[in-house]
Amino acid sequence: PGSRSSLISDGVYHAELSLRGRKEPMPFSMVVDMNRELRPPVSAADLFENSVEFLKSRPGQDAKSMLLELARKIIQFSHAEVLGSLLSFSLTMIEGPLLHTLSYGGRTRLYLVRRGKAEQVAVSAVSRNAGAGGQVTNSEVESGYCSLPLQVGDKVILCTDGLYSMVSGLEEFA
Repeated sequence: PGSRSSLISDGVYHAELSLRGRKEPMPFSMVVDMNRELRPPVSAADLFENSVEFLKSRPGQDAKSMLLELARKIIQFSHAEVLGSLLSFSLTMIEGPLLHTLSYGGRTRLYLVRRGKAEQVAVSAVSRNAGAGGQVTNSEVESGYCSLPLQVGDKVILCTDGLYSMVSGLEEFA
């Protein structure tokens, strides 16, 4: 099974994951914010492509389990590569009528636009200190996770501080 991936904008990526044993593709999106001035050893695009490959290797898991496991791997990698405080990300996956999301680091945001009104999804971002020393606990990762039911016509906006700090209301993007 393959996937179709695309770069939406700088640091925002999307893929339709075709996973073995599933009738419908699972939409997966990721927004990554890295301090490029410090020349991280991996690009956001590489991090996304590795994430897609990781998810494709777990076709039997539910969306929540896949996102939690992926987030732990990214956090462990970021601390091993000394990116801990330089990396923020949000992950989303749609499974049936549910939007699953997980945020880490605090500089990325996810908004749900419903009936023309944008609201920030209430996700407590995992602390950047999580995973110090290469270990991250399940409770640290799960604190950044939430799921919510989607309705027909809903839109999801993933962005970094480059957008949300410049725009007072995201309704204009709805």
